[in-house]
Amino acid sequence: MKQFTSGEISKLLKVTKGTVLNYEELGMVRSGRNPENGYRYYSDLDLDELLKIRSFRGMGFSLKETQEISHCSQAEDLLPLLAKKQAALTEEIARIEQKRNAICLLAQRVEVVARRQDACAFAQSPGLLFLPASRGPEGSEAMAVESAWVQQMPYP
Repeated sequence: MKQFTSGEISKLLKVTKGTVLNYEELGMVRSGRNPENGYRYYSDLDLDELLKIRSFRGMGFSLKETQEISHCSQAEDLLPLLAKKQAALTEEIARIEQKRNAICLLAQRVEVVARRQDACAFAQSPGLLFLPASRGPEGSEAMAVESAWVQQMPYP
Protein backbone atom coordinates (compact mmCIF):
# COMPACT_ATOMS: atom_id res chain seq x y z
CA MET A 1 0.00 0.00 0.00
CA LYS A 2 1.47 3.33 -1.09
CA GLN A 3 1.69 6.17 1.37
CA PHE A 4 1.64 9.87 0.55
CA THR A 5 2.82 12.87 2.53
CA SER A 6 0.43 15.78 2.93
CA GLY A 7 2.47 17.69 0.33
CA GLU A 8 2.29 14.85 -2.18
CA ILE A 9 -1.41 14.31 -1.69
CA SER A 10 -2.21 18.02 -1.95
CA LYS A 11 -0.30 18.21 -5.25
CA LEU A 12 -2.14 15.16 -6.60
CA LEU A 13 -5.50 16.68 -5.63
CA LYS A 14 -4.50 20.21 -6.67
CA VAL A 15 -5.57 21.61 -3.29
CA THR A 16 -3.61 23.22 -0.48
CA LYS A 17 -2.18 21.28 2.45
CA GLY A 18 -4.55 23.32 4.60
CA THR A 19 -7.53 21.95 2.67
CA VAL A 20 -6.38 18.37 3.28
CA LEU A 21 -5.79 19.19 6.95
CA ASN A 22 -9.26 20.75 7.17
CA TYR A 23 -10.83 17.57 5.78
CA GLU A 24 -8.89 15.61 8.38
CA GLU A 25 -10.02 17.92 11.20
CA LEU A 26 -13.62 17.43 10.06
CA GLY A 27 -13.14 13.67 10.28
CA MET A 28 -13.60 13.14 6.56
CA VAL A 29 -10.20 11.44 6.22
CA ARG A 30 -7.58 10.16 8.68
CA SER A 31 -3.84 10.30 8.33
CA GLY A 32 -1.24 8.16 9.93
CA ARG A 33 1.81 9.63 11.64
CA ASN A 34 5.42 8.72 11.20
CA PRO A 35 6.77 8.45 14.77
CA GLU A 36 10.29 9.37 13.65
CA ASN A 37 9.51 12.70 11.96
CA GLY A 38 5.88 13.42 12.90
CA TYR A 39 4.83 13.74 9.24
CA ARG A 40 1.30 12.87 8.28
CA TYR A 41 0.90 10.04 5.81
CA TYR A 42 -2.12 9.14 3.75
CA SER A 43 -2.89 5.75 2.21
CA ASP A 44 -4.32 4.82 -1.18
CA LEU A 45 -7.72 4.53 0.51
CA ASP A 46 -7.33 8.05 1.90
CA LEU A 47 -6.47 9.29 -1.59
CA ASP A 48 -9.64 7.63 -2.94
CA GLU A 49 -11.71 9.28 -0.21
CA LEU A 50 -10.13 12.67 -0.85
CA LEU A 51 -10.81 12.31 -4.58
CA LYS A 52 -14.47 11.61 -3.79
CA ILE A 53 -14.59 14.66 -1.50
CA ARG A 54 -13.05 16.84 -4.20
CA SER A 55 -15.51 15.49 -6.77
CA PHE A 56 -18.52 16.23 -4.57
CA ARG A 57 -17.18 19.71 -3.79
CA GLY A 58 -16.72 20.26 -7.52
CA MET A 59 -20.38 19.35 -8.04
CA GLY A 60 -21.35 22.12 -5.63
CA PHE A 61 -21.92 20.12 -2.46
CA SER A 62 -21.05 21.97 0.75
CA LEU A 63 -18.63 20.45 3.25
CA LYS A 64 -21.57 19.51 5.46
CA GLU A 65 -23.35 17.81 2.54
CA THR A 66 -20.11 16.08 1.57
CA GLN A 67 -19.75 14.78 5.13
CA GLU A 68 -23.30 13.42 4.99
CA ILE A 69 -22.55 11.72 1.69
CA SER A 70 -19.35 10.23 3.12
CA HIS A 71 -21.37 8.62 5.92
CA CYS A 72 -23.77 6.94 3.49
CA SER A 73 -23.13 3.22 3.42
CA GLN A 74 -25.93 2.28 1.04
CA ALA A 75 -27.29 3.68 -2.19
CA GLU A 76 -30.73 4.13 -0.60
CA ASP A 77 -29.19 6.57 1.88
CA LEU A 78 -27.44 8.55 -0.85
CA LEU A 79 -30.37 8.95 -3.24
CA PRO A 80 -32.36 11.49 -1.14
CA LEU A 81 -29.25 13.66 -0.69
CA LEU A 82 -28.61 13.63 -4.44
CA ALA A 83 -32.27 14.41 -5.20
CA LYS A 84 -32.21 17.34 -2.77
CA LYS A 85 -29.07 18.79 -4.39
CA GLN A 86 -30.49 18.22 -7.86
CA ALA A 87 -33.65 20.17 -6.92
CA ALA A 88 -31.59 23.01 -5.43
CA LEU A 89 -29.48 23.23 -8.60
CA THR A 90 -32.61 23.23 -10.77
CA GLU A 91 -33.91 26.23 -8.78
CA GLU A 92 -30.55 27.97 -9.05
CA ILE A 93 -30.47 27.40 -12.81
CA ALA A 94 -33.95 28.92 -13.12
CA ARG A 95 -32.81 32.02 -11.19
CA ILE A 96 -29.69 32.34 -13.35
CA GLU A 97 -31.73 31.94 -16.55
CA GLN A 98 -34.10 34.64 -15.37
CA LYS A 99 -31.17 36.99 -14.80
CA ARG A 100 -29.67 36.08 -18.19
CA ASN A 101 -33.00 36.78 -19.89
CA ALA A 102 -33.22 40.16 -18.16
CA ILE A 103 -29.74 41.02 -19.40
CA CYS A 104 -30.68 39.97 -22.95
CA LEU A 105 -33.77 42.18 -22.80
CA LEU A 106 -31.71 45.06 -21.45
CA ALA A 107 -29.30 44.61 -24.39
CA GLN A 108 -32.28 44.75 -26.76
CA ARG A 109 -33.47 47.95 -25.12
CA VAL A 110 -30.03 49.50 -25.40
CA GLU A 111 -29.88 48.53 -29.09
CA VAL A 112 -33.25 50.23 -29.69
CA VAL A 113 -32.03 53.37 -27.95
CA ALA A 114 -28.73 53.28 -29.85
CA ARG A 115 -30.66 53.25 -33.16
CA ARG A 116 -32.84 56.14 -31.96
CA GLN A 117 -30.21 58.20 -30.19
CA ASP A 118 -31.61 61.50 -31.35
CA ALA A 119 -35.13 60.63 -30.16
CA CYS A 120 -34.42 59.08 -26.74
CA ALA A 121 -32.39 59.55 -23.66
CA PHE A 122 -31.59 57.14 -20.87
CA ALA A 123 -33.17 57.67 -17.49
CA GLN A 124 -31.85 55.52 -14.69
CA SER A 125 -33.95 54.29 -11.83
CA PRO A 126 -33.28 51.45 -9.37
CA GLY A 127 -33.02 48.36 -11.55
CA LEU A 128 -34.74 49.80 -14.62
CA LEU A 129 -33.71 51.59 -17.77
CA PHE A 130 -36.65 53.51 -19.21
CA LEU A 131 -37.21 54.21 -22.86
CA PRO A 132 -39.55 57.08 -23.64
CA ALA A 133 -42.43 55.97 -25.85
CA SER A 134 -42.64 57.50 -29.29
CA ARG A 135 -44.86 57.11 -32.31
CA GLY A 136 -44.03 55.02 -35.33
CA PRO A 137 -42.52 51.60 -35.90
CA GLU A 138 -39.46 52.28 -33.72
CA GLY A 139 -41.74 53.33 -30.87
CA SER A 140 -43.77 50.15 -31.13
CA GLU A 141 -40.54 48.12 -31.07
CA ALA A 142 -39.49 50.00 -27.97
CA MET A 143 -42.86 49.32 -26.35
CA ALA A 144 -42.62 45.60 -27.17
CA VAL A 145 -39.15 45.40 -25.68
CA GLU A 146 -40.33 47.45 -22.69
CA SER A 147 -43.24 45.10 -22.09
CA ALA A 148 -41.00 42.03 -22.30
CA TRP A 149 -38.51 43.69 -19.96
CA VAL A 150 -41.08 44.45 -17.28
CA GLN A 151 -42.48 40.90 -17.43
CA GLN A 152 -39.06 39.22 -17.22
CA MET A 153 -37.24 41.49 -14.79
CA PRO A 154 -36.09 39.45 -11.76
CA TYR A 155 -37.05 41.62 -8.83
CA PRO A 156 -35.39 40.67 -5.53
